[in-house]
Amino acid sequence: MDKLMVKKYIEDDNKEKSLFEIPSRVLVVGASGCGKTTLLYNMIISYWIPYKNLYIFTKNIDQPVYKKLKKIFNGISSINIHFSDDDIISVDDCEPNSVVVIDDFLLENQ
Repeated sequence: MDKLMVKKYIEDDNKEKSLFEIPSRVLVVGASGCGKTTLLYNMIISYWIPYKNLYIFTKNIDQPVYKKLKKIFNGISSINIHFSDDDIISVDDCEPNSVVVIDDFLLENQ
């Protein structure tokens, strides 16, 4: 089995680089309350991944973290923000150069 190489991300050393190879599809998983949403929030506001479009699909749009994101991006025209608490669109239907966050939709009853 190949070992996964984990590199320390130092913001000052990586200002011109993305945290992930571009393009990438990344899945952040973990137990409830372990910090997944906080990690994504920090990745978004610290611009560790360059993007022009941000899509957030969540069943709980009123979480403090999403209210804070709305406040931060209010009036910033260089990044298009799309919040939805209803349906998830296909990632293939999202604009290029996008970060797509799908939060807590697996909690729905099947």
